[in-house]
Amino acid sequence: MERSLFENRVHGDALFPLSVYRVEVTGDHLFPCHWHDELELNLVQEGNALFQIDAGGFEAAAGQAVFINSRELHAAYPAAHAPCALHALVFHPSLLAGVGYDDLQNRYIAPVLRKDYALPSLILGEADWEKELLGHLNAIITLEAAQPFTYELLIKARLYQIVALLIANSGRAAARKNFGAQQEQLARIKTILQYIQTHYSERIRIKDLAAMEHVSEAHFCRFFKQMVRKTPVDYINYYRIQKAAQLLEDDSKKITDVGMDVGFENFSYFIQTFKHYMKLTPSEYRKRRRESLSGNEPEAPPSL
Repeated sequence: MERSLFENRVHGDALFPLSVYRVEVTGDHLFPCHWHDELELNLVQEGNALFQIDAGGFEAAAGQAVFINSRELHAAYPAAHAPCALHALVFHPSLLAGVGYDDLQNRYIAPVLRKDYALPSLILGEADWEKELLGHLNAIITLEAAQPFTYELLIKARLYQIVALLIANSGRAAARKNFGAQQEQLARIKTILQYIQTHYSERIRIKDLAAMEHVSEAHFCRFFKQMVRKTPVDYINYYRIQKAAQLLEDDSKKITDVGMDVGFENFSYFIQTFKHYMKLTPSEYRKRRRESLSGNEPEAPPSL
């Protein structure tokens, strides 16, 4: 259930800001379009997943991993609507920092966060360095689940090895074509997404969103779908349904009020749209949630 396109929740805790989540298909996605300050590594466990990172996209198969840098816009969807699951390792860059700003920070960590390096996003597991990285990632997932004595030290050591492998097998960002133009496009789409996030409970018209970009509705719709992989209407409805699912956690709240609170003026359309995305009616969703049992792993946040 999505809480924010720009996610500022703490993964882990302030002293050890790292968490591992098992993520499975919810509706038509693994996790929706969002961004955050943390770095992220996704290890596909089952099926194939389609990843969007900034303006690019690719498919990752079971056993392969995907690296997402800080503040990169990203989303993941199951390929061909087939079953799919992954483990997501999310950690704050401060976990890699020393007590002071040292040579390690200056030469490696800061350039990574500035995107001076074109770090590899898709880890196929074919080259020796990729196999080594996947070994470290699997070890971190196991350590975080079991949490033996000194697991924090062992995880941090593995993280440094992963970052070193990514840097050693990267290119220079300056070599990427149209890098500046892509960043400008990303800034524009983030502004639009933030507007939707803030005003989802109000009437949102496509012509008003297009006016924010000073383009025609047709041009805006093409740009939005290119960047987000959904039409504006589809995304607005999707975001509203995620918010509705959160409100349904309060059993005292009437379902009609939930629909109105997230911007649906027609109750029948709300029920229809909710079922389209969640595969359940609101009342069925509320009942299913009551009956659901918690597992050992933390529930994956709506956006990672």
